[in-house]
This record gives sequence, structure tokens and C-alpha cells, in this order.
Amino acid sequence: MRFKHVLFLALKDLSERRLRSWLTILGIVIGIAAVVGLIGATRGIESQVERELMRLEADRITVLPGKLSFTFRVGSLSIPQELNYLSTRDVEALRKLPSLSSVAGVLVENMPVEKGGEVFSLRVVGIEPEKWVELYNLGVLRGRALREGDRYSALLGYSVAYDLFREDLRVKERVKIGGEDFTVVGIVEHAGGFMSTEDTTVFIPIEVARELMNVEPDEVSMIVVRAKEGENVEEVADEMEQVLLKNRRINEPDFTIITPSFVQNVVSNLMGMMSTLLGAIAAISLVVGGIGIANTMYMTVMEKTREIGIMKAIGAKGKYILLLFLLESGIMGLIGGVLGIVFGCGLGEGFLFFRRIMASSSQFNETARSMSSLMYVHMSITPELVLLGLVFSFLVGIFSGLLPARRASKLDPIVALRYE
Repeated sequence: MRFKHVLFLALKDLSERRLRSWLTILGIVIGIAAVVGLIGATRGIESQVERELMRLEADRITVLPGKLSFTFRVGSLSIPQELNYLSTRDVEALRKLPSLSSVAGVLVENMPVEKGGEVFSLRVVGIEPEKWVELYNLGVLRGRALREGDRYSALLGYSVAYDLFREDLRVKERVKIGGEDFTVVGIVEHAGGFMSTEDTTVFIPIEVARELMNVEPDEVSMIVVRAKEGENVEEVADEMEQVLLKNRRINEPDFTIITPSFVQNVVSNLMGMMSTLLGAIAAISLVVGGIGIANTMYMTVMEKTREIGIMKAIGAKGKYILLLFLLESGIMGLIGGVLGIVFGCGLGEGFLFFRRIMASSSQFNETARSMSSLMYVHMSITPELVLLGLVFSFLVGIFSGLLPARRASKLDPIVALRYE
């Protein structure tokens, strides 16, 4: 008996019990669709995130208080409960580094911004007016930037001025920030990109921010620096760490220096673990599908016991009987894999489409605008993912049918012929 004859018999058996075969295949379809859909959608988001990270200003470095560490096992950022604040002394120490072109300490806090009875909790940044131009590569769309000597003046991000409030905010209008009246002196150009927060930020002079935020006289929320052109950012970050350790008289950092590569590593690790976790959860349905195949194959062996006896009586060897049932289960797994990949693409796109609808709804408008570049992410289906889905589904079918096939191959032909 040749392989093509065994394959023909396997396909014939499957066609004779179509309903049972398709119901069995459905379990594999669901499993593969879930795996492909979730992993493909996650990878699509990850690819877009990586493209956005490439847009980050490669020469800008941020120093935050507290030691943030990425814990791989749980996939989270570990943030200490008590933070030793950064100070203006740290700012002055960093300004002595020749590799930095600009250094500024800033104060950051979410505060209520009110206009015409509408109130939004927005990110308010207090900064030295002359440093804003040096540290932010954004032009002023309307009005002017903050100037030395400004007091209750505010520079608005693009979305703050044109998207959040019912009526657009204009230069020279007054808004309340933290309960105090401020005059809008300028509106920043649209930044775009989900990693950019400038569109939903309000900039005010740092001395006024210090009064509103009620912080220590020398405290800053973070330090923003820009490396000189041609400097290696990672090497500059190492220099900054040594300066801050010496200035703060400590041996271990109680601060975090964030570079574009730091952000990219954290995001890549998080997305990678999310993809693995979702894939593992979805793979549970594959196990259920495999059990369905095993159950179907056991029933088939019982139904075909007499046929197996006849085949053995006319000279069919046990290995061909084994191959016949393995092919049946493998073909069911493979068909389920093909259909699962097709439906998985639809599932992943459907998930991303639903996410776009949610992000576009009124209650998510603010988040949607700050993450507009992620609104139109699509599935990322690689040849490796397709091949993995096909091979895995075929192997699930093979392994699920292995025990029933072994049982069929070892049947005694005399006993099988007497089976009712």
C-alpha cells in the first residue's frame, strides 16, 4: 500500500463524516484564530510604537527622581514609594558638563485648567522661559513663547487650544490654572505622535508654578537636558549619572536617567511579554481543540474496527493503519490551521477596529488625540507567524490522533472482524 493510497483513504473517510469532521476542525480554527489574531494585533501595535520611538528627539535626556527599574518577570515598572526630589543644585551641577548644550529643571503637575465653565485636568509644566526654546523643537503657531519677566502668562499646547474646549482658545484670552488667572501669550505648533505630550500641556513660568504647586524652594520635578550635536547620548547619560551621584553624595542612584533607548527597551519588553502572555492564553483553546480531535479519532477507530480487521486480513500492515489515522487527524489540524489564520486576521483587525471606535468616542477624545498615530494600526502578519500557525495546528492534530491511531494499528484482525 502506497502513501497516496493511504492519503486517498484518509480524505475519503473525512468526507464521509463531514459534520463531525467540521465540528472537530472548528476547535482548532478557534484556537489558531485566537493565537494569530492576538499576536498579530500586538505585533502591529508594537511596530507602530517602534516607529513612533524613532521620532523621539535623540539628543534629549530626562532625569526623574526615584529609581525606576523594569522587572522582566512581571513586566512592570517598579517605582519606589518615597522619592528623593531633584533640586536646583542638581541642575547647576549638570550645567557644568561640556557635553550638554542646555539644562533646565522643570516642575510638572496635573492641574485644573478652566475656561468658560469647562474644566480639564491637564499637565502643567513650569519652566524657565528662555529654556523652553532651547529644549523643545516646536515653533509657536500663534502669539509668542514665554519671556523672562513673564508672571501669569501661559503657553498652550495645540490640543489644549483647539481640541479640548468647546470654543478655541486664542492669544490674549484668559484662562484659570489652579484657580489663578493666566493670560494666553502663545499656542504651540502641533507635535503629533503618541509619545508626544506637548499637545496637551500648558507651559507657565517656573517661579509661578512653584507658588501654585506648593513645592520646596529648590525642588524640581525633573531635569530636561539636550546633548550637544555629535555627542553619544548613552555616554552623556553615563557622565550625567556620575555627576549626580557626586553632587547628591550617594553611591547608588536614587534617580532615573531616561534616554530614547531606555524608553525603547521598556516598551519592547512590555510588548514582547504581552504578546507571549496573550498567545499562551489563546493556546488553551488549542488544547481543547486537540482533545476534540482525539475524541473524534477514538470514535472513528471504534466505528471502523471491522474495516480495520478486513484491511489487516488482506495484508495491510500496522504501520499503514497507523499512518491512515495520523493523516486523518493531521489533515483536520492543518485545515483548522489554514482557516484559523484567515479568521485570525479578521479577529485581529476587528480588535484594532473596535479599539479605534473606542478611542474616537467622546469620553476618550483627549487620549485619542494624544495617541492619534496609533489610531490606524493594522495587523502585523509575518511569514514566520503563518508558518508557525500551520505547523503547530498540524502537530496538534498529529499528537491528538497518536493514541487512537496506535490502538487501531495494534488491533487483532480476528478480534476486529468479530466486533459488532
